[in-house]
Amino acid sequence: MTGARNLTPAPGLLFYLTAGELLGEENGRGGIEVPCHEANVNKKELAAGILASAFRGLEERGVVSLEIANKGFLFFKTTRVMVEPLKREGASGLEGGILDALHSLADEGRDTEVEGVIYRWFGDGRHDPWQDVIDAMTREAAELGLMVEVDPDDEDLSPFFIDDVELKPDRRKIEAQSSRTSDFVSR
Repeated sequence: MTGARNLTPAPGLLFYLTAGELLGEENGRGGIEVPCHEANVNKKELAAGILASAFRGLEERGVVSLEIANKGFLFFKTTRVMVEPLKREGASGLEGGILDALHSLADEGRDTEVEGVIYRWFGDGRHDPWQDVIDAMTREAAELGLMVEVDPDDEDLSPFFIDDVELKPDRRKIEAQSSRTSDFVSR
């Protein structure tokens, strides 16, 4: 893994780290483990929350504008969330991927609906795009030092892997971010 960067976690990552508290426990099949919480959560709800938090974070920074729009006429209206790039700004991780996809669509003169931006980021032929979102968050957490490599002598197994490296949450560092998460979620 790369060395830990000294940066503030993006909103999507903050959501991922506290998802157990925000989403509650998954009942039945399809649950996935999350850092810092004993419960499993629904994978699609987790990925959707991460993506929504990422877009909202970009909007709060003034990088994009989000707007709800109705398309169609009479009884055939659909509600869509449109995203418009306001400025070009460098970003890494998931937010960087979202911005690259958004600017790519905008540069082509195409519709910049949130759904289209997400599909552009996913790319074609992804086996499990929801897991791709979650893996991106695990990678970001590791790069920020919020997930650390498991000691080979440690008896506890971890469900978190990046490039075949077993990781576990650094709860002390993650708890230090909890007030930022609470502030963001309350908005």
